[in-house]
Amino acid sequence: MSTKEEQFYKKHFESFFKEGDFNHFESTKNQRPHHFDKYGRYRICINSLDKNKNVGKNLIVELGCSTGITLKFLKNNYEFKNAIGCDFIFNEEINHDNCKFFAADLNQKWPLPDSKVDCFVAMMLFEHLFDPWFCFSEVKRVLSAEGRAFVNLPLVTGFKNRLRLFFGKLPITSVPYRNWEKEGHWDGFHLHYFNLSSINDLAKNSDLKIVSKKAVGKYYKLKNLYPALLCSEISLELTHAN
Repeated sequence: MSTKEEQFYKKHFESFFKEGDFNHFESTKNQRPHHFDKYGRYRICINSLDKNKNVGKNLIVELGCSTGITLKFLKNNYEFKNAIGCDFIFNEEINHDNCKFFAADLNQKWPLPDSKVDCFVAMMLFEHLFDPWFCFSEVKRVLSAEGRAFVNLPLVTGFKNRLRLFFGKLPITSVPYRNWEKEGHWDGFHLHYFNLSSINDLAKNSDLKIVSKKAVGKYYKLKNLYPALLCSEISLELTHAN
């Protein structure tokens, strides 16, 4: 990520998180964050973990974990022994309750061991990184034999974007175009757009298998019927293909 993007998101999160202050974890650890609601991006995680009891419980990782609320919820409620959260809002490594938080350059080899991650989460992240092929290959490298990966990506193929393109306008996968200049970014710093076919190619190229897809937001049940046309983003569950 660029320095400008890093500064933008650090400023965005500064009111939510003070370095070393984990009071928000203790006060909310028994509450389910709204991200896990039936229409939320993270719902696919709990749907899978509730069903797949063979997933190991040693290590859960979330890249782009922001304040760590979702990571801590999954660790505590699914009894993972250890957790790693990575986001550039952390200025130094922080350890709390078998959770390690730190910043890293995720465009380089991820600071994670081979074949040791039992549950991997990366929501709204890969579109910000330089090389999606590399990202999926790293998921393959770090995922344990029975591990599950959960990834959320923006789709450019939704009806609204098709209509925008028809009328000669730019597609949008983050915030309205009118805000881009004012907020100092180009489409929320997204470097890549995806369709379902390209996501399948990314997974197949890294010998990963997409085992479930879930629409996000209002009318998610309808969106699940025609995701290529109705979804602006999609949450995915992946495992090793072999």
